[in-house]
Amino acid sequence: MLSVLFLWHDALAQSLDLTAPEPYRIEAHIEAGPMISEFRKRGLPQDAALTTVGYNGFVRLMWHPDYMVAVGVLSGYELIVADRYYVPDSLTDGWIHSSLTAIPMMFDVSIQQFGFEFGLGLGGYFATSTIQDLTIAHGTRLEFGGIAHLWYRWEISKGLTVGPDLF
Repeated sequence: MLSVLFLWHDALAQSLDLTAPEPYRIEAHIEAGPMISEFRKRGLPQDAALTTVGYNGFVRLMWHPDYMVAVGVLSGYELIVADRYYVPDSLTDGWIHSSLTAIPMMFDVSIQQFGFEFGLGLGGYFATSTIQDLTIAHGTRLEFGGIAHLWYRWEISKGLTVGPDLF
């Protein structure tokens, strides 16, 4: 269902240090922005685009046991694709709405140095597909996967940084 996704994420990301900038600290990261998904093959609808645009938002809680390495959890929301297409034998006016969303629940490890951060989240996605014609049908399943992220950040005040993010 989630075959191959290339998630592009260029947004303002915020990092809030909850303690002094010392080796043992906790950080909260809030990230949101547009997302482009690339599919190798889409069976339905027949002429569906292989590239779709959506949006996402993530929250990461990270603990720094030393200067470079951080470990924590990642969760959020992703609208991967939302389509509207015409089906002549539909029970309504012929237009059907469909969407695919995901909620990741992952363990995240990252390395941070010189304003750069590279990390990897591993875990599961709760993927939900929705089709709306005369009625609404939902399907949810657990998919396993990962997210790699690269980010550069600038400190705008003590404990608050912003920067672009590539997921």
